Amino acid sequence: MKNFIYCFILGIWGMASQAQLNKITQGEYFWDTDPGEGNATALTAADGNFDNVLESVMQNTAAVPGTAGLHTFNIRLKDNVGVWGPVFKNVVNTGNSTTTAYATLTQAEYFWDTDPGEGSATAVAAADNTFDAVLENVMQNTASIPATPGLHTFSIRIKDNTGNWGPVFKNIVHTGNSATSNYATLTQAEFFWDTDPGEGSGTPIAAADGSFDGVIEGILQSNVYLVNPLGLHKFNIRVKDNQGVWGPVFTNVIFNENVLSVDPHTIAENYYFIPNPATSVIRFNKDIESIIVIDLNGRQMAASVNNNEVNIEGLATGTYILKVTTPEGLSFNKKMIKR
Repeated sequence: MKNFIYCFILGIWGMASQAQLNKITQGEYFWDTDPGEGNATALTAADGNFDNVLESVMQNTAAVPGTAGLHTFNIRLKDNVGVWGPVFKNVVNTGNSTTTAYATLTQAEYFWDTDPGEGSATAVAAADNTFDAVLENVMQNTASIPATPGLHTFSIRIKDNTGNWGPVFKNIVHTGNSATSNYATLTQAEFFWDTDPGEGSGTPIAAADGSFDGVIEGILQSNVYLVNPLGLHKFNIRVKDNQGVWGPVFTNVIFNENVLSVDPHTIAENYYFIPNPATSVIRFNKDIESIIVIDLNGRQMAASVNNNEVNIEGLATGTYILKVTTPEGLSFNKKMIKR
C-alpha cells in the first residue's frame, strides 16, 4: 500500500429555515483506538476550507501506522455549532510496497456476547486445517452454543501473519433449541442520545399498542424527547427479549433542528411555579435548566436559577413571559405577573 490515503468527505447541510446553513468546520482521523473527540489528528481540506459538498482532503495529513498489517482507519467531522458527527471506519492493510509478501491469515477465534480480549477467545479451525484461501470454511463443530436460549451476539475475528488482529465481525443469533416451542419475543425497549448509559438505564419506550407482539412495532413518539444543542446527534435504540438478553444498539444520526418540535403545550402542563402573582421569588415544581424573562415589549432579561427558584425582585411591576428550558433541552412558556 502506498503511504497515503485519499479521503472524501460528504458534508450534509440542513435547516433551510436558518439564515446560515450548517457547515463542516473541522475534520480529524485516527487509527485503531479512539483518542476522544477533538484529540485525533486534524485533517486539512485540499483548498484550505471545508466549503463544498464533496471535499478532497490533503493526502499528506494522513500518516500510516508504523506496523504493517490490518488497521482500522477512522474519520469524523464537526459542524459549525460544535457538534461532532459519527465515526466512519474502514479496514486498511498498511503493508508497504517495498515488500512482496502479502498478509495471510494465521489464526481465528470466536466468542459469544462479551469480548474476552484478542487471543483469549475460542480458537476456530479451518476445514482443511489451514487458512490459505480467500474463502475459508470453518469447522462448525468448534462453535459451542450458549447455555441460555434467546438472542446472543456471535463474534469472530482473525489474525494475520504480522500478528495483527482484524476487526470483530458480529451477527445476532437466536439460540433457542428445537426441544422447546417458545420463540423469543420482545419485552422491553429503550433509547438514549449520544452517550450509552448502560443496558437498562436508557429511557423506556412504550409500544404504540401497549405490547411488543408484532413483527413491526409502532413506537409512541410522545415519550421520545429531543436534546440540545442544535445540530448532529446520535439517536440510539435497543430491545430486550423474554430471556432477559439485550440486543445490539441501533444508531441513527439525526440533525436536531428545533427543540420546540415537541409540543410545548404538553411540556408546560407538567410544570408550574408559585406564587403567581409574585413579588420577589418564584419556585418551580420540577427541575429547570435556565430561564429567560421577556416583557410585553419583547425585551429579554436573563434570570438566574438556584434550586429551581428564580429571583424576580429586580423586575418592574407588570406582566412577563417566562421562557423556560428543561434539563432535557425542551422549552416552554409561562405567563407571570410581578407585583
